[in-house]
Amino acid sequence: MNISLNDDARGQIEYPDDLSIVFIGKELFYSNQTLRSVQNEFGVRALRCESLDELLSDARLTGPTERILVVDQMMLEDLLARPEEYRKIASAGCLAFAYRKQSPARFLFESWDRACFGDIGYLPMNVSPDVWRAILRLLMHEELHLPCFLADKMHAAPGSPNTPVEKQPATRTRSPEKLLLYSQLTRREKQVLRLVSQGKSNKTIAAKLGITEHTVKLHMHNVSGKIGVSNRTAAAHFYFESRRTRRAVHPLDEAFESKFDRLILLVGRLNYMWTNTESLLIHLIAGLTGANKDVAVIIFLTLNTTRARIDLVERLAKMEGRPAKIRDPILAHTQRLSRLSSIRNKYNHCIYSFDQESGNPKTILMRIADRKTDIKLGREDTVDDKALKEIENVVAQLSAANKDIWKLISQLGFPV
Repeated sequence: MNISLNDDARGQIEYPDDLSIVFIGKELFYSNQTLRSVQNEFGVRALRCESLDELLSDARLTGPTERILVVDQMMLEDLLARPEEYRKIASAGCLAFAYRKQSPARFLFESWDRACFGDIGYLPMNVSPDVWRAILRLLMHEELHLPCFLADKMHAAPGSPNTPVEKQPATRTRSPEKLLLYSQLTRREKQVLRLVSQGKSNKTIAAKLGITEHTVKLHMHNVSGKIGVSNRTAAAHFYFESRRTRRAVHPLDEAFESKFDRLILLVGRLNYMWTNTESLLIHLIAGLTGANKDVAVIIFLTLNTTRARIDLVERLAKMEGRPAKIRDPILAHTQRLSRLSSIRNKYNHCIYSFDQESGNPKTILMRIADRKTDIKLGREDTVDDKALKEIENVVAQLSAANKDIWKLISQLGFPV
């Protein structure tokens, strides 16, 4: 059934007649709420059809228009069976493939005849809403997102979709010309190019690098001129191709990039597990004070340091008349959190750099160390394999602590 939420929201938003986003797939994956959020976010008409035939029978979609056609992975067989019809209905807009698993996207990438039917974008459905909207925004500007696991296949010869990627020549990606062009970019231009290749929007890039959106656009303008491309998709292709060249010439860069990516991923997991586990103190505060959870949340958030929150819980547990069966397990868990907090604090209050000699990332602590007669600024530590394993170990311990504290909260009958 064809669904459009235009009529529901027409009184609130004025939609242009020359642009629409059409999702071909089941309501399970493209709900009315999803359509409404797209309309509210982008101010365009959003529709859902369960098949291409249903879309073709819709009289509202006849005539010239700019259209973004998003085809669900469940329609992969039909898309490959009649690609010219999908391309035609996309009209002056663009065609994108929405996927939840990598295997259908890989199959389409290797089977799609780009020489006959043009490029196709890819829209991951298992990412955060912010990332999903950012990629959709790129599609609206005719910038086709290509995920990393497909970009590595870009050395495939155009127009030969059935040739296995590993058997196709890779000389184009090993061209020293790309390495020379990449070396002419400034450090900031390389950062912007890397984030663009990940499908980030200008707004996200600006926030991540601490610059304005106008500056991001200026950097991309300069990048495009230096490397000789005309759009973000081509710039992303250049980045991945030049990266393979850099890795072939500078194997240390590849090892460092891999280790640094692993570090950032681990620190992200560390902060995620810590935040989830520390928030369980809210339930302990509610149970020990007899307050409801809303009051406990206010107390928790008012104490804006981990040390203050742990101190409060420990003091409440030690109050006179508190039974040992309540006090002792709570103190055991708070002491456990205190021990684990040192590693979290180390990686949460630092900046990262590169140790040229060892090829390892480095942390520079953003704190002042007071000594007897002087101070020390920014202690530096190398993040080697041992340090990475230490982070992994702390993440595992936090996961176990989270389960144990939840179990204790349940046993004590504290508010949940």
